[in-house]
Amino acid sequence: MYLPPHVSAWALERAAKEKPREAARLADLGAKLRGARSSDEERVLRAEIISTAIALIAWAAPGSVTIAGIGASTFLAVGLSIGLSYAAQALQSRGSSPLSNFAQSEQGSKYNERQAIPSKRILYGESQVGGALFIEVVKPPYLYMGFLICDEQVTSFQKMWIATNEVAFSGLAPNSVLTPIAVDGAPNYPGRLQASFRVGLPSQTLDGLLATDLTHLDASFRQQGVATVVARFHYGADYNEFTRLWGQVQRPNPLFLVRGVAVPDPRVHGTVLNWDPDDPASVEAARATWGYSNNASLVTAHYLTQRYGGRIKPSRMDWDKVVEAADFDDDMIACNDGTSQRRYTIDGAVTLNQSPSTVVAGMIAANRGYVLQSAGRVWPSSSKPRKTIATIHDGLLAGPVSIRMAKPKRDLINRVKTRFIAPDREYQTADGPVLTRTDLQEADGEVLDATLTLPFTSDNRRAQRLAKAYLSNARLGKQISCRVDVLLLAECDDDLIGGAVNFDSALFPAGNGLYLVADWGFADSFSKIDLSLVAYDPSVETDWVAANDEKPFTIADLNAA
Repeated sequence: MYLPPHVSAWALERAAKEKPREAARLADLGAKLRGARSSDEERVLRAEIISTAIALIAWAAPGSVTIAGIGASTFLAVGLSIGLSYAAQALQSRGSSPLSNFAQSEQGSKYNERQAIPSKRILYGESQVGGALFIEVVKPPYLYMGFLICDEQVTSFQKMWIATNEVAFSGLAPNSVLTPIAVDGAPNYPGRLQASFRVGLPSQTLDGLLATDLTHLDASFRQQGVATVVARFHYGADYNEFTRLWGQVQRPNPLFLVRGVAVPDPRVHGTVLNWDPDDPASVEAARATWGYSNNASLVTAHYLTQRYGGRIKPSRMDWDKVVEAADFDDDMIACNDGTSQRRYTIDGAVTLNQSPSTVVAGMIAANRGYVLQSAGRVWPSSSKPRKTIATIHDGLLAGPVSIRMAKPKRDLINRVKTRFIAPDREYQTADGPVLTRTDLQEADGEVLDATLTLPFTSDNRRAQRLAKAYLSNARLGKQISCRVDVLLLAECDDDLIGGAVNFDSALFPAGNGLYLVADWGFADSFSKIDLSLVAYDPSVETDWVAANDEKPFTIADLNAA
């Protein structure tokens, strides 16, 4: 028996007007409950209140006394609107999703471009990228090209490619003019190429290669705080040498493997976690204590605190909760080849013309996380299994209960395709192995497809683990909306939002089970709480055995049953 949320106010108001005796009894029982002196007396009074309320509801809305479905949007709180909609963003059954468009945009950052005002870009983790030209000068027999790589200081440059040829250097030390080393069978890069790399220090000076060869440039032309690469390309002796060196192109198209911006890690002693985003000196002092990491939770926390990102003040970030999430993301997971890899990472580029909500949706898709908010504190969480923090029993129920028993078929899936970044395929966006559940297809009577878009996930094995967890979670259909006594807060062992609660009711046994708290808010002058719960299974997060679950990364047959 339940009362739909959109009916409850009308039903109770009508009951109070047309059944004043029962309504008055309900109010009297509430007053007695507040003055109850023993737990037994309190328990009896609670039962009477619930019974009276249910009787009033059933009388006022007799057509609403059966369990029925409610829309998923009922459960999206402001603080969780990004976090709990990750499945709708990342896992799409039809059409083009925001994340698939985002992946195309991110993949576009791999190429060099000419724009009068290029979009600023931030690099996280390790990614292969090109850049926007900030200078291009022809001075025969040389072509000089300068590329804007990242709008903030990066950690280091790792590699350089011309077309598909890796250019060998003894090292990519910044602020030096570098000449490649000779490699047997490779083009004559040592005699035809020079490059200089700057990581984007706030104090950086004019690029060394430009300062030496293009003396007309002013010393103020230094791109402070922006990571850059400048390359000097020789035309070659003839067309044949040009094509051997640079490919069949009008001009060379170099790519770079870059380790992106430093991020705060509260697990490292001395890391500054409380800085003033509006004070450049405070930002620089804090950044000096940070280090490179592609840990999914740490990267998300960094983006949420940036002015170009979530704009959340660092003082509002719950860094203790960030530590819990980061530790889970760093767990080592065994692979079929005998190696192991960290559970969840983020690697890729963010351009500042993308909406923060889309970027965050992509980031939390990388670790099946959430962006949580409680009591003014904000934190990104990973998919670490939640502990049960409270039990909702009949003694706590203080109002209507609405239960949705299963998801509509349009929201079910039984086959998942993955799209991710493949380092072993020249860092291209790749389609990974397809996860097919024939048992679910038989039960559903048809193939229900979805594509999991992972713009920040590298390695097919990581994508496969995410796909299995997403599919398993998508089959959990129950949702509950209910009102409980405020005493639930006193019984909780941790923050209610994002926590797991056990629903154990004799009045509503169909809803019994484990749930994640998606939203809660005070009601009835802070004496009660309205809860929104979604079905939860902690085993989903760790149900992976490489020997059984991992598939070889081959070209997938997307039409396979």
